[in-house]
Amino acid sequence: MIKKLKYFCFTILLSSLIISCSDDDSDDFVACTEETETGFVTQVNDEKSDVYTSIVINATPNQVWEVLTDFETMPEWSSTFKGLEGDVRDGGQINALFLTQGQIIGFPHALIYNEGASFGWSDEILTLPGIVDNHFYTIEQCGSEVLFIQTDEFTGNNENVPAFGLANGVLESYQIFNSELKVEVERRFN
Repeated sequence: MIKKLKYFCFTILLSSLIISCSDDDSDDFVACTEETETGFVTQVNDEKSDVYTSIVINATPNQVWEVLTDFETMPEWSSTFKGLEGDVRDGGQINALFLTQGQIIGFPHALIYNEGASFGWSDEILTLPGIVDNHFYTIEQCGSEVLFIQTDEFTGNNENVPAFGLANGVLESYQIFNSELKVEVERRFN
């Protein structure tokens, strides 16, 4: 029943994205939701769980991108995601740095990087063999604001941590990062 309710809520959320926040008729914007902040986990099956979080930021896409990719200052304002180190370009090898159990841990990944729009990775988590992490940070124009979306998809099996447990375990930290990003962008530019 809970699975069906989450699927229904996800369907409603996607349907609400069709409603536009823009006054013009162009397709150069993303539809906005009534909510300014969203976050949920969907268990697709025993080996796949999705995390979806988003927040509306009162800034331009360039301003959000500037703060989001300023990995040198990110540790000063973010309490969860501490940035990237390594070859920050599409296909580059990086370590994604997260504060985990009181220490900063680097998770190696091949970076998928689309300048000005998104970055992330989609490969196995070396510390959790059998689990593939498909994690993305995306910015989209939303009328006169930006919809910042952080998604993750965990697939596979690990005998110690199921995909659903992992997805539920990261949801709060993703929402915290989103809120901290919003505060930092709006502090710098408004």
